[in-house]
Amino acid sequence: SHSHGWGTGPTDALTSWIVGLTVTGTGRSTWGLAPQFGDLTHAEAGFSTPLGKFSSAWTWVQGGYTVSWGAPAGTVGTVWFSLGCRLIQIFLLREEKKRSNWFM
Repeated sequence: SHSHGWGTGPTDALTSWIVGLTVTGTGRSTWGLAPQFGDLTHAEAGFSTPLGKFSSAWTWVQGGYTVSWGAPAGTVGTVWFSLGCRLIQIFLLREEKKRSNWFM
């Protein structure tokens, strides 16, 4: 439940760590996506700000993952994928919606 302070921890963990979606700059105009797949097969989360809705989802497919995201117009995002113990910056985005396949 979002009505209790102790109830928001799992929601933040899902959004920020598992799905990996965070607002990174002042004014909420920049954001990052760094999913942590672990042994899960699917995760999705999102949140709304005064600029609009931020969202992301990923799903295990044979040999890798399909990752999708959406962000308000006028925002800039950076997508990172984990390669072993390192995060690799894949691309900088200025589009509202995007989808990518990441095969391991």
